[in-house]
Order: sequence, then structure tokens, then C-alpha cells
Amino acid sequence: MQESNSNLDFVPIKFHVITPKLQDDKKLVPCLKLSLVVDIKTGQVTGLGQVYNTERPDVIVISNLQGNWSYQRTSETVNIVLLAKGFGPLFKDNVAQMGNVENLRVHIHLANNWRTGVAQYEFLHEACWTSIDNGIIFVDGQCQAASSEQLTKVQRIGS
Repeated sequence: MQESNSNLDFVPIKFHVITPKLQDDKKLVPCLKLSLVVDIKTGQVTGLGQVYNTERPDVIVISNLQGNWSYQRTSETVNIVLLAKGFGPLFKDNVAQMGNVENLRVHIHLANNWRTGVAQYEFLHEACWTSIDNGIIFVDGQCQAASSEQLTKVQRIGS
């Protein structure tokens, strides 16, 4: 029986998703922080997502995320697709109204080095869903370079 390398099976990685200012709301400039653990064996991701407002220090949405990642081949490149849903409290006027509701949906396309990409996400705030398209993804912090290096070494392409 072959032993699994547990250091390579679970890889932590953090992303920031910078988003354009919404035209219909002058006070809301949302950004998304993702702190994820990537399960190399199963193709699953779990972690924490936070949507926050860059114009004010308010955290708008806090989510426990669960989802999947996989490779996507095109004729010229191999990219990574990550899909996740988040559940957490529903806030109104910065006060939690009820807990454990679906409040975040994330769809990410990453370069095969796990360092850059584009995200679409929706979040539930004040009982209203807001959609963000074309968010720019960055790996959060220099210490994350090791995690993304570790992820690029995984030989899952074609499996």
C-alpha cells in the first residue's frame, strides 16, 4: 500500500479578489478575501470567505465555503476552475439576523500556477443578492508563494 504525502494532500492558500466599483451604489465597493484549503486528492476546497467594503471598514458577508476545483483544458492552455458556495449569517444594518443561510457563490478561473485569475461572485447582503463580474484575483502575501508552488507541482492534468 502506497503512503500518501499528507503535506501535499492539503494546501492552504489565500486570495484577494479586487472588484470594480458598482455603478448603482456609490457607498459599496466590495472586495472578497478567500482563505482556502485545497484538497489535492479529492478536488475539494473548504475555507472562509469574507466580502468587505473598501469604502468603509464594514464586513458585509462572512461565509464558510465548500466547493470543488478541477483543471479545464482549452486548445492553448490549461486553467483551473474553482466553484464554491458559502453559508453564514445574514446581516441587516451590520447585525446578524439569522444564521446558516446561503450567502456567497464563487466561480473562479485561475491560471495553472494558482496565482492569478478572474472571479465572478454573488453575495447576499441586506436580503438582496449582488453580482460581481471580472474581479481580479491575487495571491495574498509572499508566504503564499510556497502554497501555489506546491499546487503547480501536482500532476492531476489528464487524470
